[in-house]
Amino acid sequence: MGTLNAPEAGDFSDAPNDKNDKEIEEILSKPAYRSTPARLRVFLEAYAKTGRVNRACEAAGIAHKTHYRRLECDPVYRRAFEQAAEQVGQMLEDAAVDRALNGDSHLLLALLKRFRPDAYRERVSADISISLVDRMTAAVERVRMLRRHDDSIECAG
Repeated sequence: MGTLNAPEAGDFSDAPNDKNDKEIEEILSKPAYRSTPARLRVFLEAYAKTGRVNRACEAAGIAHKTHYRRLECDPVYRRAFEQAAEQVGQMLEDAAVDRALNGDSHLLLALLKRFRPDAYRERVSADISISLVDRMTAAVERVRMLRRHDDSIECAG
């Protein structure tokens, strides 16, 4: 994903221009207050860099509920957020690889499991085989026993 071309944190100009109109189309599928698209763009940039919703909300000057409401109701915004989340994932993966290569053996093993699952996955196997015929035979036998039990109670009574 390329950069989201966010304005500076305090730059929420209401002046209309072609660039602002294009940004509105790219980030939201529904109309919003004039400053909302710019603030959400700042949010997405901050989230892509930090991976933290609370910090991104602070940087953009929006409430958490603004982000979550848009995430729930706006498919265009949801896609933009998913792209930012992909950036966060890549950033974290790059950091993890760097740490793993510089001596973190637990992290190295986790990454080997991810990138070479055939060689490094944990192997757990259990052999459980109960044939359907065996299960059906046992069920029929239980029914016969119950019937015999019921018949013996009726005869005794």
